[in-house]
Amino acid sequence: MSDPLLAPLVVLALGAVSLYVVSRLISSNGLMALLTAAVFAVALRRLLLGWTNGLAWTSSQGTAATFVIDDVSRFMGVIVLGLGLLISVYSGRYMSEDKRYRYYYSLVLLMCAGLLAMLCAVDLFTLYLATILASACSYVLVAFRRTTDTAVEAGFKYAIMGSSAAMLILFGLGYVYRQSGSLALTSGAAAMGTWGLFGAVLMMLGYAVKAALVPAHTWLPDAHGRAPSSISALLSGVLIQVNLLVLVRVGLGLGIEPRILGWALVVEGVLNMTVGNSMALVQTYGKRMLAYSSIAQTGYVAAALGLGLVSGHVEMLAAAFYLIAAHALLKGLAFLSKGVCHYYMDSTMLSDLDGLMDRAPATTVVFTVALLGLAGVPPLNGFISKWLFLQGGLRQWDWLSGTVVVLFVLNSLLSLGYYVPLVGRLLTHKRIEGPHAPVSAWMLVPMVLMAVMALGMGVWPTPVMVAATKAAASLLALGG
Repeated sequence: MSDPLLAPLVVLALGAVSLYVVSRLISSNGLMALLTAAVFAVALRRLLLGWTNGLAWTSSQGTAATFVIDDVSRFMGVIVLGLGLLISVYSGRYMSEDKRYRYYYSLVLLMCAGLLAMLCAVDLFTLYLATILASACSYVLVAFRRTTDTAVEAGFKYAIMGSSAAMLILFGLGYVYRQSGSLALTSGAAAMGTWGLFGAVLMMLGYAVKAALVPAHTWLPDAHGRAPSSISALLSGVLIQVNLLVLVRVGLGLGIEPRILGWALVVEGVLNMTVGNSMALVQTYGKRMLAYSSIAQTGYVAAALGLGLVSGHVEMLAAAFYLIAAHALLKGLAFLSKGVCHYYMDSTMLSDLDGLMDRAPATTVVFTVALLGLAGVPPLNGFISKWLFLQGGLRQWDWLSGTVVVLFVLNSLLSLGYYVPLVGRLLTHKRIEGPHAPVSAWMLVPMVLMAVMALGMGVWPTPVMVAATKAAASLLALGG
């Protein structure tokens, strides 16, 4: 058993149980937030200690690997744990008025443990169990504000669609087992009989629902719009992207031709970016606009992954991983900033954000950074991610990549139709009478750190790009 690999999963799982026990003895939201952040920090350190490629944890009989850490799982694991750490600190104030916070922190840890297990699992049934763990926790967290009818409705809708997706995944792995007699994710050609192909398609459809690919995206605006803002940041920043990558890994691992899978992802990517941006353009609620923007951003990632698989070019796949990292940081920051507005000023509609600069200048600055980054304005990391996409498309120029690049540019311009007006609302002077409560350092410090990292990734993208290139090469190798 590889300690560096298994340790992060054990740390998160034991941390969730321990925090719940501690919360029964000590009633302090701030202490719970700090302890949760400490658990994430320890798990992140353990993940980084296992930096050697190919570490695996095998079953007690030593016959087959259950978890394997590779460059993809490392890259995404750092994002999951890092974002979880920052959100834990943010929640030290954000969740202070919720008496059920003892459940909140344990659920966040368990959800991230499930996501990390999904990234490392190379056994289909283990992957299924990890998916159920992450999904079940996310259902509860979406409906966490259970006194709000809309939150319960959103959580119920999300649970129905997610459970339906889970059944597709379970049926699919059953058919794969019938064909190959193995539950190894890397069954490859052994799973490619009629039943194996049918099972692989069912599993990918299940993960397509969980990744909010059109037309199975309808749960996302309600779920992200009604969840606590800290949870919206996690769902948008890492959960849907992890499910998208698992979809790709399942397809490649079970022997789906990379070009066929790539074509499907390109089509889905174009649909997602077009539907997401078009719907975001007409929203009046702030978090729903950000949620539809997440659908569009998922489309950018899917299109980049698809072009990379069709062409076999590592550069385009690396652009997809950089897009994931940039989106996690920027969209997480946007949701956290929106959470501050709702917490202190009860702002839900876009019109409620008019003149935010006069009421909360620091929050306005970081919110503006997030929006400009998502719009692709230099020198932020959002610009670099889009530039890498364009660079990759131009390098492998043909009719397919050319068409996708044109649609990508048009959608990026379309997104300016809702990002730029919102920035204008934030910076418009609208003097509000009466005292304004200062934003708590619990909430402000993580947001400032995220804004600085977004700028740092834009000014010096090399470290992230190197890690993204390694992850891209690892993913491409899975397809043979």
